[in-house]
Amino acid sequence: MFLKISYLVIIALFLVAFCINFGISLSRDLKAKKALKKNPIYQKGIVRDIQTVKGKVFLTVEFTSSHNRLLLSETFELFESDLKGKTYSIGEEVDMIYNDVKDQKRVRNFPLILADKKIKLEKGVLFLNSALIFMAGFILVNTIYMYIDANALKTDIPLVGENGLYSNYFYILLMFVIYFILCNYMVSSIFDAPRKDVQNYLKFYGNVTKARVITFKFGKSKNSRGLKESIIDLEFSTNSGEQVKTKLTSFMYSETQEEYIDILYDPKNPKQVVYLRQ
Repeated sequence: MFLKISYLVIIALFLVAFCINFGISLSRDLKAKKALKKNPIYQKGIVRDIQTVKGKVFLTVEFTSSHNRLLLSETFELFESDLKGKTYSIGEEVDMIYNDVKDQKRVRNFPLILADKKIKLEKGVLFLNSALIFMAGFILVNTIYMYIDANALKTDIPLVGENGLYSNYFYILLMFVIYFILCNYMVSSIFDAPRKDVQNYLKFYGNVTKARVITFKFGKSKNSRGLKESIIDLEFSTNSGEQVKTKLTSFMYSETQEEYIDILYDPKNPKQVVYLRQ
């Protein structure tokens, strides 16, 4: 009986957790997009490259960061259906907008869009979090129905076994593996900003410095060019003289494997860094 009740409680708690994660993600996105509409910061850039692939337009814009004075670039993914007849040309000057986050203790998201585009919520995150709620809800409802149909809470029928609700432990094990992976996603979603947002945030607010690579090893992931991802332990000194040790993952480092590399670090959280290829 204990195992049956525990299993039911666990899958119910995961449904609650997915709902909380959905609410937090949506609230942050709404707040960021509201600030972007109300008080955006403008950054001028120059279109350097345009690629059209299967109904999508990839627009590479080059700009000079007003904070660290670096010449950087950002690639925007646009749908041809959203352009509504508008075309861009190489060398054209465009405006980008982003939020003022200087007073935020920790940046959770950092939208960066073209100023002439409509400000929208992140559909990908909304869809994923909605799908997780639907999945968890379906599993919970299906489990409750199974319990009711077998009168599981009033009889001695086991959770797992030859005459149990489940014939073997494989299904239970698979469920816990899936939920464990999704739990890691939720923790990252709640406490960390998306990797793309971190990169864009550091382009506008990060400090540049030289870091020494202590050790590195190749990860399992590969990019489209076949380069393995490098997992790097590095150390550096901030502008205030603080010594920092942190980790960094990068596909670009795999090409050079130099001992000293340029990075951008977050002045508010120096352990948050990105590789800088100049």
